Amino acid sequence: MKKGTVGAIKALKENESGRSVEEISRDLGITKGTFYTWRRKFVILMRAYAYKIFVQKV
Repeated sequence: MKKGTVGAIKALKENESGRSVEEISRDLGITKGTFYTWRRKFVILMRAYAYKIFVQKV
């Protein structure tokens, strides 16, 4: 799996489906800290996107 945006999204989805952070990090060759940084960034982006959609509907 590639590192970067697409790789980060795939890694986060794998984690949501039950795969451990340790396994994902080992397979990608990243630290657990990098994984959690990706998760924090994408949570912020998803909240901003959801807010934008909400505001457009109101």
